[in-house]
Amino acid sequence: MAVIIENESKCPLCGDVINELKEYILTPPLISNELDELFRLSDSGIHLDCINKSNLKDKLFKYLKLYEQYSSKMRDLMLENNPKDVIGFNLLSSDVAEPISKYNYLIMLKKNILKWDDFEDFNFIANDFLNKSKWKGVTQFNHLKNLLESIVNN
Repeated sequence: MAVIIENESKCPLCGDVINELKEYILTPPLISNELDELFRLSDSGIHLDCINKSNLKDKLFKYLKLYEQYSSKMRDLMLENNPKDVIGFNLLSSDVAEPISKYNYLIMLKKNILKWDDFEDFNFIANDFLNKSKWKGVTQFNHLKNLLESIVNN
């Protein structure tokens, strides 16, 4: 969940400071791709009035709900297994027109990767997404590239 400092942190939609004068919500780190349109709303405090006026409102709340379901499933699977044996894909693209979006929030055990029917398809789509420069990480860490390496090297 986002951490904000009232009267210092700013709403990513309007640029005004976050404080008790305007109701706001905190969002979890939904996506680590800076090029995705939901990135600026990820892991932040956002005024509810601003969200309600935004064309991203429906998309944001859709992915907040999916994130909550995903987190719950990840937690359960990690309690049942060694957490190192669980791989989660997180939100890869909020654009449903992108082929990679069909793998959003996928969770599996690493031991099942070789049996995964879509392994080759995902590998191709993810590499294509990277090669077309559709992914940019916040730091030098690239979640999608790391995910691919984890799967291929398993």
